[in-house]
Amino acid sequence: APTPGKDVVLTLDTDIQSRALEVFGEESGGCVVMDIRNGDVLCMMSAPAFDPNLFVSGVPGSVYRAWADYERRPMLDKTIYGTFPPGSTFKMTTALAILDAGVNPNERVTCGGGYRFGNRTFRCHRASGHGPQNMHDAIKNSCNVYFYHMCNRAGIDRIARTAEALGFHRTYDFGLTGQREGTMPSTEWKRHAFRNNPNPDSRNWYPGETLSVAIGQGATEVTALQLAVMTARIANGRKAIEPRLIKSVGGVDRP
Repeated sequence: APTPGKDVVLTLDTDIQSRALEVFGEESGGCVVMDIRNGDVLCMMSAPAFDPNLFVSGVPGSVYRAWADYERRPMLDKTIYGTFPPGSTFKMTTALAILDAGVNPNERVTCGGGYRFGNRTFRCHRASGHGPQNMHDAIKNSCNVYFYHMCNRAGIDRIARTAEALGFHRTYDFGLTGQREGTMPSTEWKRHAFRNNPNPDSRNWYPGETLSVAIGQGATEVTALQLAVMTARIANGRKAIEPRLIKSVGGVDRP
């Protein structure tokens, strides 16, 4: 005769999870919400969603094929498997790397809407510019030019180390398999990624590439879970919290 297994209680908050599903609807994306005090994952939602209970009795081939072929990929868990450029959310990581390099956060950079580097102009999202920006202003206004100007004073390897300390470029042992590490560019990463390229110069890291990484573009790719961990660690400010999804098993709390 079958015997019941132990009850598994998750950290997920049903109300937050349901609200995220409602907000996303048929849009494509992922949402992770964490408690910054203890790392509890309150929401882990990938959209568009489907009913997994249908797999218990068997999904008709036509339905499965429709899911598999749909361009918004409902069967892909976008919170841990989908990797995407983090964009300007990554600027907080770059800012910490710049601070670690000894840059005074009150030092100002004037944003006129673009930054000339080599033979190319890197644009800010505000064409008219933001004017004089210190680090606080640059984060608040999401000023690209400030980070273009400052990032090479930290360097790509320092930015990569800071990113990894904040939770990027890794997986988490919290009960879910199938996670992807994403990509955090560095000098070593480029040497390895282009190791088979016959042109040895292709394996060198160039300062102009750091500008794209500094604003979360270039080869940088992260998961929604990693981005939530980064934000939670910065907001916590005291400890590098780990995400927790399993609250208890058989009435015994998991750490």
